Amino acid sequence: MLEKLRAFVTGLTASGLLLAAVPLWAAETIRDVQVANESDHTQLVITLSGPVKYTTVTLSKPDRIVVDLRDTRLAVDLNKLPLQDTPIKRVRSGVQKGTDTRLVLDLANTAKARTALRKADGANQLVVDLYGAGGARPTAGSETRAAAPAPEPVAVAAPAKPVKAAGGAGQRDIIIAIDAGHGGDDPGAIGPGHLQEKQVAFAIARELADLFERERGYRPVLTRKSDVFLPLKTRRDLARKAQADLMVSIHADAFSDGSAEGGSVFALSNRGATSTMAAFLATRENEADAIGGVPTEGKDEDLVKVLTDLSLTATMDASMRVGRQVLGSMGGVTRLHTRRVEQAAFVVLKSPDTPSILVETGFISNPREAKRLASRDYQQQMARAIFNGINRYFSQSPPPNTYLARVKRGGSQQAAARDDNVASAE
Repeated sequence: MLEKLRAFVTGLTASGLLLAAVPLWAAETIRDVQVANESDHTQLVITLSGPVKYTTVTLSKPDRIVVDLRDTRLAVDLNKLPLQDTPIKRVRSGVQKGTDTRLVLDLANTAKARTALRKADGANQLVVDLYGAGGARPTAGSETRAAAPAPEPVAVAAPAKPVKAAGGAGQRDIIIAIDAGHGGDDPGAIGPGHLQEKQVAFAIARELADLFERERGYRPVLTRKSDVFLPLKTRRDLARKAQADLMVSIHADAFSDGSAEGGSVFALSNRGATSTMAAFLATRENEADAIGGVPTEGKDEDLVKVLTDLSLTATMDASMRVGRQVLGSMGGVTRLHTRRVEQAAFVVLKSPDTPSILVETGFISNPREAKRLASRDYQQQMARAIFNGINRYFSQSPPPNTYLARVKRGGSQQAAARDDNVASAE
């Protein structure tokens, strides 16, 4: 009987009486498709009725990305997607193997895709992040994954407020790149109650950004503004692209022993500096860059090595000094795992000319600390401690031509304010 039914349906399909665009034995439904532009990429969110398996592949000539969702049927109109100002020209659909939905993203230019399954507001979603020539570049390739478990709710700060520039001639804001560790299909460490490191890091990062936005003379830049995956090299490249005076990467530690506790601060180690030099020089042939403001394009390789070494030495020294200030400030709100700034070869810290620190805000693997890390109150306290340490460092050692340098030179904010009034009067 089943064979006769299948033959009947096949006949209807062949005669045009049944739309071929609908899989015959689909288990799940594609309920919605949304497109949004992020700061450095475009995100396509596919909402599904349940968990699915999928594959993606990137093709060229013409440029397109193909997403196959197994045992699904399409229940939305793709022609109504708002594709203006995105690299996507059109989204087409088709049927593969009688039960799978194929989505084809026709692109205006070359882009690379990063995909992840997640749960949001109780719904299963497949997120496709498209990175163009000017954005981040994750590793390309086809992948197959099962749906991830729903994350536990964690307090997240309110959206950050608009930045107020320091203003005035010959001065600028100090730029702080704030990197919320992990994200997207990389949850980081998992604590009791399925508490995810990526959520804690993002919440504290947003609190920290808000504090810097409220303080005159600073401009915060978040490496990620949503739950997306960013490769480690992309994070530090974003900080360099923003010409950040400091990069601070926020994390939550984990260890096999659940009793381990306390916050800590890391800077780049000497071993990391050696590999940074090699990596930096490897990119010299492909781009014109600068080390500490000195262009390297067309320079002798030995000179570039010297400049790189000098820049790294100064960068690591600054990282250690700001790290000590942050660590001391953190000691006022949490137990410290170690009372000195540690050094390790963290990839995210390997920038030749941007001082960088990595802050472990506590051990998510410790039930007592995990409870604190999930608390909005503790997130605010930790963000305030990190802010106070960084602000103390830059108040003592402000970069030239910044508002804080002007305040230090004039002896007070009131003096700087008087200078502003004089400048405006002129």
